[in-house]
This record gives sequence, structure tokens and C-alpha cells, in this order.
Amino acid sequence: MELAIIRHAERDRRARDDAGLSPVGWEQARAAADRLHHEVWDALYTAPERCATDTAAVLAGRLGLVPRIERRLTWCSADQDAVGAIDGIIAAHAGQRVVIVTHSPVINAFVGDILGVSGPVVAHPAHTGITGVLAARTGQRELTCLNDSSHLRLSQRAPVRRSPV
Repeated sequence: MELAIIRHAERDRRARDDAGLSPVGWEQARAAADRLHHEVWDALYTAPERCATDTAAVLAGRLGLVPRIERRLTWCSADQDAVGAIDGIIAAHAGQRVVIVTHSPVINAFVGDILGVSGPVVAHPAHTGITGVLAARTGQRELTCLNDSSHLRLSQRAPVRRSPV
């Protein structure tokens, strides 16, 4: 099975507590959705916080999926809870392709588990950075990309201006 694990888009820093996305965050979420919509995805999971559910809602609209909230993907979950949550998603979707929207500590815990290291693997993951994982039923895991945010750079290209003919 294949996973695309995405860090949520930028939060609105003016808001308190469970903030939604900033204007830049909405653009980041749309860029990630545009990047993934060319492929077929079978399921979408999200952390329960609003920045994650807002990001997942944008993805869901573009990918034609209904987001499922997984409470153990929360930013404050213990490393083993986060790894267990993703392992549970893998077990439930053998042979499928799944998108997960979550937080950097969860991504770091899962990738660290794959690599056998503790502590942050990516110090400052990009908002909507995509980490790709191939997961076999045998428990083998392979990273296909780590914190790929090329969709953000591509969406900010200057428009091409044509000369009058």
C-alpha cells in the first residue's frame, strides 16, 4: 500500500486555540490538492485539529474523498500512539493508496520509526510537505520521498506574458 503523509497547511496565527488556516494556508492546501488529484486515492485520514481538518477538506473536495478523523494523529499524541495510528491505517487499507493529514511530530515519529532513530527527522517540515511511504503487509516500510514541497514552488511561478503578434 502507498501513503502520502501531509503536514497540515499554515495556521492562522492571529487566532487562538484550534485555529483554522491562514490565507496562505488555503493556497498551500489547494496546491497540495492540485498535486495529488492526478492520481487515484482510496481514503483520506486527518488529525482532529482544525488546521488539519481544513487542509483535509480542500484535499477531499479535489480528490473526491470523505475525510476520516483519527484522533491519535493529533499533534500531542505520544510517539507510539502516532505510529500505532498509522500502522492501523496501513492494516485497514492493504493494497490501497491513502492520504493522511497530520502534524510534524506525528510525521517525525513515524519516519523515525521507519529509520530506527529517535528525535526529529525533519527539523522544520514544510506546510503541506508530502512524505511518501510504501508499506508492505510484512511490516516493511520504504520512504519514497520526505517533506516534498515542490508543489508550493511550482504554484508561485510568475505568469508567462506573451508579446503581441
